[in-house]
Amino acid sequence: MLAGGDGGWNTPTFSIDNSKLYRFSVWVKRNETNNGRFYLGCRGYGSASGVLSRSNGNNYTNPYFYSNVTGITPGRWELIVGHVWPAGSGTGSMHSESGRYTVDGKYANISTDFVWRPETTTSLHRSYLFYTTNTAQRQWWVYPRVDVVDGTEPSIQELLDGFDSYGHSVTASVSENKASVSLWYKNRNDSEWTHVVDTPSGFYVDASSSSPSTYPVVISGNNVHLGRTSLSDYFDGDLDEVRIYNRELSEDEIGWLYNAYRPQAIINSSSPQVSPSLQNGLVLDMPLTLNYTKDETAGSEVMADRSAYDNHGQNYGATLNSEGTLFADSNDYISFAAIDFADGEPHSGSAWMKWEESSSRSTIPFGDLSSCSNAVYVYASAFYFRPGGMSGTLVTYWGGSIFNGDWHHLVWTVDESKMVRVYLDGDFMGSLSFSGATTQIRYRTAGRSYCNTSYTWGGYISNFKIYNRALSSSEIELLYFRGR
Repeated sequence: MLAGGDGGWNTPTFSIDNSKLYRFSVWVKRNETNNGRFYLGCRGYGSASGVLSRSNGNNYTNPYFYSNVTGITPGRWELIVGHVWPAGSGTGSMHSESGRYTVDGKYANISTDFVWRPETTTSLHRSYLFYTTNTAQRQWWVYPRVDVVDGTEPSIQELLDGFDSYGHSVTASVSENKASVSLWYKNRNDSEWTHVVDTPSGFYVDASSSSPSTYPVVISGNNVHLGRTSLSDYFDGDLDEVRIYNRELSEDEIGWLYNAYRPQAIINSSSPQVSPSLQNGLVLDMPLTLNYTKDETAGSEVMADRSAYDNHGQNYGATLNSEGTLFADSNDYISFAAIDFADGEPHSGSAWMKWEESSSRSTIPFGDLSSCSNAVYVYASAFYFRPGGMSGTLVTYWGGSIFNGDWHHLVWTVDESKMVRVYLDGDFMGSLSFSGATTQIRYRTAGRSYCNTSYTWGGYISNFKIYNRALSSSEIELLYFRGR
């Protein structure tokens, strides 16, 4: 049987003024009762330890406002509130606001309040789940608080109304031009998300020119405050997919951004403003960044595949960071479960790549671990495609060099007619076709192919995706505009 400390915290100690009234609180929820005890408590430290019971004046060095096995109703959030009175307050009744609350108001009392000792100078906030013998027992906490009760603290009603879930913002420093801002937001009481874009020409709401009822972004100089409606007012709700551009977005781009995240986006819609779902046909979705690994051993991480197929990869020597994966050595590569396409079977590949200018290697970003007959080659001004079983390679040129130290987005598609189309940074670069039977087209590595470590990629790769269908030009453009 298990028993003991199952979860919770002791905060670091903080200074208190023992001449003032303090309020301790926390929200808690449990999945069941009758097993394990909930605690909300404090401490009192100084030349003498402890706090005094408000009910009887006794000193307690292990004080709890409330502890109970069955008092928390399963499945609902409850706010537990207790007070510590100023030193010298003596004994008496509890504070009228000490108790247990649901969002509908107070429904029960707690065990006791406390009184600061004259010697007390510091305290802490603590709450636990203790003595559970059931491994299925779960207890959740949110928004622990300690407030001085002097009129500046949020009221109990404000806490019940969700005070702690707003009143926060994120500030980013962006020195570049902030010409367009795109984001999704949802007010606390709304069931639907709203997409808003702010451009030099005006606002767009859900892809239509209109003013939003709320705009939770404030720009002041280089500071971008997310979650504020003014420098002194906060947004009460949720934000997602915030994007800042150094140029004005076109109406088409705004439409693509809007439709990219709408769940009702329709596959093969005839409407130019509705883009197909970019999750449709996705068989590999490998971010290739440090945040998406399943094993943190540097140089041998397990690379996560976010698709439904769990084609997780294994890193061999490449270096990961928040941008992507750097293939700095000819032996660096990532292998993953083989993804095969039969002769003429439609599919697409998409990836962001950045060549390191110090590297002399610049050829195969994707290949086959077990054969030399499958590879995607990228040179400074050309794309080579070598389907399985072919003795030669197919090539299309895009002119100019992409080996300039910048990130570039590459997409190639294969359709039923064996036509390969190549796109760079959202633009169509050219097509090539292959005929005759091929054994298969296999993708199994990133960073090099199996046959020759001389033909390896010398730079970064991120957001590698494979689809089991040919992406449309509008989808490819959308992938590019969504960024890395």
